[in-house]
Amino acid sequence: KNLLEYFGSYKNIYYASESELEKVSLISKKNIFDINNAKNPLQIKQKIKFMEDKGDKFILRDEKKYPNKLTNIKMYL
Repeated sequence: KNLLEYFGSYKNIYYASESELEKVSLISKKNIFDINNAKNPLQIKQKIKFMEDKGDKFILRDEKKYPNKLTNIKMYL
C-alpha cells in the first residue's frame, strides 16, 4: 500500500499531521520531515522565485496548456 492509497488523496497527504504521517510505516522520518517542510510558506516562495528566475513556469493540470500525455501518468510516492 502506498501513501496515496493510505490517505486517499494528495490533499490528505499534504494536510496530514506529523503524528498521522508517523503512523504510516511506509515512510521514513526524513520523508516526514520533507513533507512537513514543503508546507513552509517562506520556502515555497523561495522555490517559486528560484524557478521564475530561471525562466520556469507553472502549468496546472486543468490548464489547456498542460500536456495531455502527462495527465495519464500514474504518480507514485
